[in-house]
Amino acid sequence: MYIPKSFELYELLPRDVYEATIHYGNNRFQWFDDRALISLQSLREWAGKTLVNNWYWGGNNQWGGLRPFDCPIGALYSQHKFGRAFDAKFADKTADEARHYIRSNKAKFPYITCLEEGVGWCHLDTRNYDGLLIIHGG
Repeated sequence: MYIPKSFELYELLPRDVYEATIHYGNNRFQWFDDRALISLQSLREWAGKTLVNNWYWGGNNQWGGLRPFDCPIGALYSQHKFGRAFDAKFADKTADEARHYIRSNKAKFPYITCLEEGVGWCHLDTRNYDGLLIIHGG
């Protein structure tokens, strides 16, 4: 089980899930695909301050990481629901800069198989796909 050195579970889980399962501690990292966590950690090492969810600090975003199957946000079989996707925002980089960096440095991000264009966040996922799929949101 991979545990990223720069992320806490409250940054990756929705509030209700985090609070209802707090007794599981770091075992909750097993709900995520290791490749997605490794990719997110690598992205934070490049970008600096990286935000997935902000509910813990009083914000209203809680769906940028793992989404339960009854989540009202996203597609029915979204990669978020399988622990294989993150939507990241950055303090000092734009989503376009992050996507460009990922595409230009594929060796640093070997597990990312999908990016979403046309949105103000950097959606990355590790779906079962051979290559790099670009989807268009917005």
